[in-house]
Amino acid sequence: MYWLRSLYFLILSPWMLIQAVYVRIRTPRLPEPEGTRIFNPDGEGSSVRIIIVGDSAAAGVGVKVLSSALPGAISAAFEPQTIGWALLASSGLTTKKTIQYLKQESTLLADEEVFYRLQGEKEKNSCILVSLGVNDVIGWCSQKRWARFQAALVNELNRKFSPTRIGLTLIPPLERFPALTWPLSWYLGVRAQNFNKVLERIVSQDEKLFLIKPNLEANFEHFASDGFHPGEKGYQLWADAFVKHFKN
Repeated sequence: MYWLRSLYFLILSPWMLIQAVYVRIRTPRLPEPEGTRIFNPDGEGSSVRIIIVGDSAAAGVGVKVLSSALPGAISAAFEPQTIGWALLASSGLTTKKTIQYLKQESTLLADEEVFYRLQGEKEKNSCILVSLGVNDVIGWCSQKRWARFQAALVNELNRKFSPTRIGLTLIPPLERFPALTWPLSWYLGVRAQNFNKVLERIVSQDEKLFLIKPNLEANFEHFASDGFHPGEKGYQLWADAFVKHFKN
């Protein structure tokens, strides 16, 4: 069916280009939420450390405070256990830009000596949650480059943090995003599915990696006001999916 999809794309590409411009103009640009980006439990602390890496969704865009985004939702999902966490994310990041971003953050984690002892402490259960892909899909990154960048990202995360595990979030079904309409939603959805197949292949080759699949549905309850980023309910579903795989 590849030839049929290619034909559809050629026929619909002028319309989709207009749609893309229209969506960019009409979609409100939401700010990143307020709140501390590093949390180290008081007292004896926790044996679990989570680092969230990635794009605007990882950064919590769509809610007003980080307690309603992934860090807060993950912390709530772990209750009554207290966890330590850090957020290394920014709006607009692609996988390639994230690798560059991490290299620029060389002092941030080293300064938090108590919290960031991921190397050498075997008793610490450290995990990295990655949220990337939407900007790669929209930015017309090829599948080959996506695969290469993802492999390089995993290598950089292992080199920098030596985590116990790394969770890669599957790109959400873009065809269900309220902000997108057909045929643009269809095309981006197909690209997202193909990119996810690359992620599945990468994860199958490394036992340290696992996939995270948030159960987002096509209703506004799961999305922010822009119809593009998760809302508080969406972040809760995402956190639940992460914690479920993390504990298995």
